[in-house]
Amino acid sequence: MAKNQNENDEIYTFTLNDVEYECKFNLKRIELIENTTNLPTLAMINNTNGLLSISSLKTYMGYTLKRVGEDNFIPFRMAQEIAEDAINTCGYVEIDNIVMNSLLRDCPFFFPENL
Repeated sequence: MAKNQNENDEIYTFTLNDVEYECKFNLKRIELIENTTNLPTLAMINNTNGLLSISSLKTYMGYTLKRVGEDNFIPFRMAQEIAEDAINTCGYVEIDNIVMNSLLRDCPFFFPENL
């Protein structure tokens, strides 16, 4: 099950096997993603209109996935497996929306028109 924007606190989460997950972005995580995909984040978003390829979506989630309420990121390979399960269970569009909205929330400097 996926939850998109909660109008009060803008939490974007999904639940698998009774565990609630979220994506959290920061500059270090963006650098890891860009080094893996060999594309700047804005180029990726502009080239795909925000609809990431499955591979890219799993990479973005692989580096940013956390259990809600926990500080540590889930290890990359495990997070990619969870991402694949989430795409299959919740649907590609729902998971892509969670990733894009989390990026917008955590890195507003990428989207100055929304500041």
